[in-house]
Amino acid sequence: LLDEFAVRQPAYMSWIGWNCHRECEHYCQWMTISHLVSSPETSHHRLPQFYGKWTFFRFYGLEEPASVFFSLLNLLSNIYGWNEYRKSITTDPHFTIWTLQALLAINAWFWSTIFHIRQTLFTETFDYFCAYSVVIYSLFALTVRFFDYFNINANKIV
Repeated sequence: LLDEFAVRQPAYMSWIGWNCHRECEHYCQWMTISHLVSSPETSHHRLPQFYGKWTFFRFYGLEEPASVFFSLLNLLSNIYGWNEYRKSITTDPHFTIWTLQALLAINAWFWSTIFHIRQTLFTETFDYFCAYSVVIYSLFALTVRFFDYFNINANKIV
């Protein structure tokens, strides 16, 4: 049976990480949803989550195709914005800070795209860790910008 699955499965599905066990989980979720929707006594109830997540329509192996699309757009817009900044502004005293901010954001959107392609513990961990690093670094960049804007010397505060 496993040999049959491997022969029938498209190559891109195995590249993304869909194996027989995960494919069976996904199929069973949709069978359960179909049963709940078609059954008169349960059709008015809310649909359940499986493994703590809603079941989405999979498109060419992508678990959340809309999220993949929008994460990819955010990734590309961050790359474009960073390149434009880098080409036009080279004398900014905070050039390194904004460059690191851009690189962290690009990295975070990359992992967001990967996470929405195929959700595993690894991709989830990287997605959340990278998003959190952008938030923390943004707080740092805001603080630097604040002190610079008001010409406050940090050494005088301490």
